[in-house]
Amino acid sequence: MKYLLKRMFFIGCGLLAAFILGILSTYILWTEPFAVAIAAFLSRFFLRLFHISKPGGLFFAMLSAMGTSMSVPITQLPVISLFFFMGVVFALIAAVITKLLDRRKELVLTQATLKERFEEEPLVIIDSVFYSAALFLSVYISHGLNLHNPYWLTLSCASILLAENLEAMKHRQVQYLIGSMGGLCVSAVLSFVPFTQLQTIFLITFLYGIAQFLVARNYAVANIFLNPMALMLSTLIRGAYLMSLIEYRFLGIVLGSFIGLGVAWVMTVGLQHYLNVVRKKLQ
Repeated sequence: MKYLLKRMFFIGCGLLAAFILGILSTYILWTEPFAVAIAAFLSRFFLRLFHISKPGGLFFAMLSAMGTSMSVPITQLPVISLFFFMGVVFALIAAVITKLLDRRKELVLTQATLKERFEEEPLVIIDSVFYSAALFLSVYISHGLNLHNPYWLTLSCASILLAENLEAMKHRQVQYLIGSMGGLCVSAVLSFVPFTQLQTIFLITFLYGIAQFLVARNYAVANIFLNPMALMLSTLIRGAYLMSLIEYRFLGIVLGSFIGLGVAWVMTVGLQHYLNVVRKKLQ
């Protein structure tokens, strides 16, 4: 229990730091891609070293990118941080309750120093650099094109890069595109239904629950529910019209997924070429 709460607390603080870093970058516009790249590099580096699969680097990148798309007075930062930290506290309470009700046998965690972990993951720096470079490019393009909710493009890019290798990324991109197109069709249908604000909140919660249940089972089907949820959340927060957001969501999905896959291809080809040269020299 102690290790669980400590780990979740530091993850929550890291997510808050990524979000605040994104917001602070809006005061100097040219720093926005750098803010997301820094958050992406550090999250990818430490999550991979410590084998933390949840929540994953995707959420750190998403929150920093969301921060770059917000215009918040600096006097409001303490209030925003407090609300964010309240979410972390609620997560810790839920973790305690879940842990007390869980009767499964606990796993024995291996203890290792940072140096030992670093030696076990020789490619962690290279992987983190390529990952942060891809997200830097995605933020730069999304803001350059003045997309509505520009973090959608960055989120799509980060989603593709979650896969372990290039072949898995190719399959993930196909699933992502197919599921997203289905989700946008569902969003178009829902746009004709006059939901109240309370009904929208319940629907968002319902869609999120289904998506989380399906994401580990079928990524394409999960995205059918994730996209309407994201679009309805934007209409709830920003008061935008749902149909007008579908076009921006589509552009973000297509551009982001191809940026992620392209950077992964460059990294894979580059490393493969290097390994081939090293093998030839050793022979």
